[in-house]
Amino acid sequence: MYSDDERIETFREECQNYFRYQNRIKDLQEQLESLTNRYENVHSPVLDRVGTSGTPSERDRVIQYMDAKTKLDKRIDVYQRMLDWIESCIDKVPLPSYRILIWQTFIQGYKLSAMATKYDVSQKHIGTTRRKCLLKVLTDEKMKTHDQIQMEMIDAETSGLRRMAANNSSE
Repeated sequence: MYSDDERIETFREECQNYFRYQNRIKDLQEQLESLTNRYENVHSPVLDRVGTSGTPSERDRVIQYMDAKTKLDKRIDVYQRMLDWIESCIDKVPLPSYRILIWQTFIQGYKLSAMATKYDVSQKHIGTTRRKCLLKVLTDEKMKTHDQIQMEMIDAETSGLRRMAANNSSE
């Protein structure tokens, strides 16, 4: 499935996106809040008019709102699951000092050489130990979970782009 180097590189790439994923969740939550505010006064056409089914435009607005809300919720969820995956990988590292080191070097972007100097340890030693710790965590099952989340992320983003393109073409 994945070689050891591919496991480490995949994890590194996801860690480098950690703050981007957080920002994406924040942006999507703002979009969701804006959508909710726009449709705050939209009520179920069936409940508004007992005995009637409401006008087609009312039904369409409710359906559009529900569809957009569902898609935004799905996108938020998939980004959150990727953050959770990254955090769970780090949390499973057996050595607490290496959890910190992995956070600092992979997510915060500190250089391994700077960390070696800071902790007064050889760069080769902490690099090798960090790698061994990560490889214990990045099992086939963990990588399979990553791949599933990544596929869902791609699907959620492409459906979001299709929806934006459809909205732009209808304007």
